Amino acid sequence: MARSGCVSCLTALGHHGAWLPRGSALRCRLADGQRDRVAGALKGCRPFGANPAVARAIDDVETAFRCALRCAGAEDLVAVADSLVHRRIATLEQLRAWATGAPASRRRLLDLVGAAAESGTESMVRVRLRGLRIRCRTQVVLWRGRRVDLLVGDRLIIGCDSVEHHTDRDAYQRDRRHDRIHVSQGYLVVRLTWQQIHDEWPAIEQDLLAIVRRGDHRWRGARSIGQSGASAPHAG
Repeated sequence: MARSGCVSCLTALGHHGAWLPRGSALRCRLADGQRDRVAGALKGCRPFGANPAVARAIDDVETAFRCALRCAGAEDLVAVADSLVHRRIATLEQLRAWATGAPASRRRLLDLVGAAAESGTESMVRVRLRGLRIRCRTQVVLWRGRRVDLLVGDRLIIGCDSVEHHTDRDAYQRDRRHDRIHVSQGYLVVRLTWQQIHDEWPAIEQDLLAIVRRGDHRWRGARSIGQSGASAPHAG
């Protein structure tokens, strides 16, 4: 494939260590003048901006990201960008520079990128909550230094299990222990599995909206949340 195209886009970013969305197809970038299909099966993609010559079997991070800016859905792009920054594969400043040739609507998605997210599922839920006008904070340290994936308001903890939790028994046991302790301290805990986030989101969305609209994400009465600078969410 080296003469006509190379592995690029989300596939190449995954090779370099970024998180990959579920069901990501193998993508290649075609050299200028090549047909839109390679070997009759692989669909080619093209970066925003200049299309550099194909020099290797797998694109570098910059070129692959410029292709992803064109091909990836908004949610997937933010999640992948989160992982690039969190895993120190690229900085947010680099991503913004690489997006210079993209339309403004795509560049604005980088305003949603955060370095704190530790999994793609966490990024997905954060973006979806923002779309519902529910504010949340990421990787918040609570009682005795225990961190939670997402905190809505004062007390609604949302845990987002990654696919690795299917096989990581220690992580599974630790998270359930922490959930029990957080509930004993008065927090409300909703833990979502990788599969639920992908396949059951409409039902999850309605449940979270019901919690927020009742005000259950906030402490009752004069109780202090024990955290400074908390942002109070709202539902649109």
